[in-house]
Amino acid sequence: MAKSHVIVARSPAKFEDVVNGLRQIGEASSVHVEYFTGPKRAAIFIGEKLFLRTSSWASSVTIVKETDSGVIVRVIATAGGGGLLNIGYGANKAYARDIIKNLKRFVPLEVVREVDEYNLSKWGQVFLPGEV
Repeated sequence: MAKSHVIVARSPAKFEDVVNGLRQIGEASSVHVEYFTGPKRAAIFIGEKLFLRTSSWASSVTIVKETDSGVIVRVIATAGGGGLLNIGYGANKAYARDIIKNLKRFVPLEVVREVDEYNLSKWGQVFLPGEV
């Protein structure tokens, strides 16, 4: 079974700056990028990365949402384990943290929360107050 890790962060940067930063991070945007326009904009980035320590691929979905007070970035990384015991060696967490670390090279970013072993029963933990 795949394991997921979620990081929620905030940035005072402009939406365009966050999006442009993510576009420069290959592992965050190697599969697909999609933009949504309206009064508040949003973007979705899908990426994948090979983890040699588990000999398996990990995937990520990064959601960027424009708000009145800045930008919310939500990274959801999922990785399967290797071998009979499905041991992932933390590839999902490492992948999500790599995306955040790399994005910090382009824009200021504050990690607000991390949710390990994410699944739908933890859905409410990955949204900030007033977001839903």
